[in-house]
Amino acid sequence: MGERNTISREGRRFSYPMAAGVTIYAGNVVVMQSGAAKEGLVATGLVAVGIAEATVVNSGAAGASMIDAVAGTYRLDNDAVDPVGLTDIGNDCYLTGPASVAKTNGTGTRSRAGRVRAVDADGVWVTI
Repeated sequence: MGERNTISREGRRFSYPMAAGVTIYAGNVVVMQSGAAKEGLVATGLVAVGIAEATVVNSGAAGASMIDAVAGTYRLDNDAVDPVGLTDIGNDCYLTGPASVAKTNGTGTRSRAGRVRAVDADGVWVTI
């Protein structure tokens, strides 16, 4: 095997095909489920891929619209019932809505949002 021209890109911004009949609002967590993007929610089997850059409505079939999501570290809302605390920095946190996270997986009912980087009075800094 010889030399190769390996193409690269930044690696933070990607476009994803949207699930049928969904709206993803700017600033909310984008998750993949069965190959289609939707907003973060309480469910298992979701993979968080980033934050939506713009609001996109897919009123058609799955894949009829695309959403741009950017991976990074973002401040999300801290769940009031199962809050993330300072002792959770460095641990995983779990989706409880389109822009909120909790400390635990809710006894196996929540998907991972990302890794907790910091916690302050305004929310939880999560690397997605």
